[in-house]
Parts: sequence; C-alpha cells; structure tokens
Amino acid sequence: MTSEFESQIKDLVDREVVGRAVERFLTTVPGLVLVRRAQDEIDHAIQELKTIPATDAGRILTLQERIRFNEGLHAWLADAIIEAENATTTLAAIESQD
Repeated sequence: MTSEFESQIKDLVDREVVGRAVERFLTTVPGLVLVRRAQDEIDHAIQELKTIPATDAGRILTLQERIRFNEGLHAWLADAIIEAENATTTLAAIESQD
C-alpha cells in the first residue's frame, strides 16, 4: 500500500468513527436535549421574527444568525452520520477488491 492510499483509508476510518460516535451521542439524554434545544431556538427565533418591526434590522440579523447557527448544528450532525455511511460503503468496496 502506498502512503497516499493508507492516508485515504485512515481518513475513511476516521469519518466512520466520528459519524458512529455522533449516532451514539444522539441516542443519549445529552444528545437528545442538544437537538431539542437547537430546534427550540430555531422555533423561538422564527416566531419572534414574525412579530418584530421590519425596521429593527439589528434584532432581525441577530435572530437570523441564531437560526443559521442552530440549523448548522443540525446539518453538521447529519453530515457526520452521512459521511460515516459513505465511508463504510467505500471501505467495504475496497475490502471486497482485496
């Protein structure tokens, strides 16, 4: 095996490990609370956006940033799990070629 190939394998294994750890974390009480709290923040910010004056640009920007941050958290967790699944598939394909 070349050094580059070994590096690619290590990267795939790392992605698999991280994604599986995220999956396990999301089944724990802290994981469930984190996801629920992020969703609550999104919901609250959206509701507040509906009621503040359109001229309150500072508050609008703050709420938009809160939404983006919490949506980003959801996306990162989902991406880590998807990357783990993709890594597992790729590693299995590599192993079957051996």
